[in-house]
Amino acid sequence: LCVVVFTTILILKLRKASVWQSLSKRDKETLSMVALIAIILIICYTPSAVLCVLTVIEPEFSVGGKYFQTYQLFWTFAVVFENVNSSVNIFLYLKMSSKYRSTFRSLFRL
Repeated sequence: LCVVVFTTILILKLRKASVWQSLSKRDKETLSMVALIAIILIICYTPSAVLCVLTVIEPEFSVGGKYFQTYQLFWTFAVVFENVNSSVNIFLYLKMSSKYRSTFRSLFRL
């Protein structure tokens, strides 16, 4: 929730202010990258949030509960999406940041 709120506030304030026009291309790309990472984070952590809410609302939606199979399915999706989020960031950085890309290449001698 904090990621959504603060990213939205940041983007809205920058767009409203005349600062947006004076931002360099690099700053705009950085802002786009931050927004994209925040969106991916929100999408990837939604199954975990749904799992937590359902566990609170329905006590039988748990390990050993009446809805264990559905719980297990949600839990599996939550873990997979969290891992996808962790794995996709490196590719976003490589695609969107020339400095990250050059550092990565020099680090691994590619």
